[in-house]
Amino acid sequence: MIAQQIREGWRGFGGGSKLLLVLFLLLHIPAAYLAVNNMSCGFSPDRAAYEHLAQIDRVYEGKPIYAPMTVEFSPITYTPLYWVVCGWLWKLTGPGFFVPQLVSLLATFVFLYFAARFLWGGTSRDLFLTALGIVDLLLLNLSTGIWLCGLNNDALHFALTIAGFYCLGKAGPRPAAWAALWLSLGALTKQTGLAYVAAGALYVLLKEPRRFVFYAVPALVVCGGGLAFLQIQSGGLFYDIVVKENRGPFWEMSRLVTEVWGSQFLGLVGILSLFSLWPLLASKTWREAWQRMLTPEYTMAAAGMAVACIAQPKFGSGNNHAVIAITGLVICGWQGLRFTMGQIRDAGISASLRGGAAVLQTVALLIPAWQQASVRLIDEADRYKYSQIEEVFKRGYTVIYHFPYITGSFGYSEAGHQGNELCRWINGQWSFANKPDFLSAPYREQKFDYVILCASVVDQADPTIQAILANYSVASTLPPHPTRPNTQMMRYPVYVLRANRLNAP
Repeated sequence: MIAQQIREGWRGFGGGSKLLLVLFLLLHIPAAYLAVNNMSCGFSPDRAAYEHLAQIDRVYEGKPIYAPMTVEFSPITYTPLYWVVCGWLWKLTGPGFFVPQLVSLLATFVFLYFAARFLWGGTSRDLFLTALGIVDLLLLNLSTGIWLCGLNNDALHFALTIAGFYCLGKAGPRPAAWAALWLSLGALTKQTGLAYVAAGALYVLLKEPRRFVFYAVPALVVCGGGLAFLQIQSGGLFYDIVVKENRGPFWEMSRLVTEVWGSQFLGLVGILSLFSLWPLLASKTWREAWQRMLTPEYTMAAAGMAVACIAQPKFGSGNNHAVIAITGLVICGWQGLRFTMGQIRDAGISASLRGGAAVLQTVALLIPAWQQASVRLIDEADRYKYSQIEEVFKRGYTVIYHFPYITGSFGYSEAGHQGNELCRWINGQWSFANKPDFLSAPYREQKFDYVILCASVVDQADPTIQAILANYSVASTLPPHPTRPNTQMMRYPVYVLRANRLNAP
């Protein structure tokens, strides 16, 4: 049935609309190439992927994820579902980059599927606006961290979240229970998902209170029970790691104004933000406006905007915190355009409005997407540099400071992490006063034959860096990336240091 509706929609387009839609759909090709490029290389120029690999490896080895920091291990501040899924799959396939990236790729497809369902229904089965919305979200994917196939928990979190909000729009107790399940699993993938569980509860309570118990019970069992289990299983460390550590870095008001609102909500999707408001402003009564606003997509957009405003201004946080917000704005925006077209009787004006908005909004997303995608493309210079780093590991026990998992992948005891957030922040101020000495001791003892330092992590105030520089000497320097220097950690200048005990007398 849907296939027939798509064919009818295509036949109803004029030549200009068909050409424009084909051009938009061609933007999928660079994204597909980027996915193949990243998933085929088996390494990452940046450290974030290795942090997640270390947690996945804990699941694979049957070790606790939330454990005290040691020289060999430092937990990171996320809820664990993505790591658990990937760790279990590793038991079937063995460790490697591909499986965690495949999980993210499949989750991205799920995310785009539910977005398409939202758009298809919300735009009265408008093929052009539905396809355009998917292109917009694909460009959003590229401009907010390449979670298309990223080795991180973002894609799975987004997929579960949008699936949950989509279920909220279906009548009856069963969809409410499914919504609670998906949103709760989203919160167990990334803790910011708790806001979406709460938003879903508020939506059900306001929209159809008789369904509330069917939402609340699964949410309490899955989300509440899951978090309680993690806290008990870890002996109380779960809360310390996921909550207390996140309180360390400072919160920048300027980022809220310039980045979250200026660059994203009014920048990336400014046109769609305006269209999403029009059905509300055009309502004749407050009651009519409230009914139009009390929908899963508007609830998702509002909850996402709240999450972005709270979480993204924290130092170190990225624009991936705004993805759910922008997804909601894309859906509501193109629905709003469809609503506007329905108010305009002249078909020519409607078509011009749709085409003009499509071009302007796509260009606004295309520029940052192109910039970010070019940074994330792994080329021969990256491969050559990584091969040089591999050669260092063949000489002896080597660590890359900030990349502990790499050492373990070469058969040595995992080492080289810089410590948790509490080691680097005190009351919102950058400080190493709380850094335990045992993280620096192996370098003073020259336990490692070689230490590799990326220029981006050489902070003279770090006592571990001080210990490295006092006991190791620079043996060689690997130059920065020739065209994209200082964009990811391994693309900075990289210093290979040899233990002083190995220097010729």
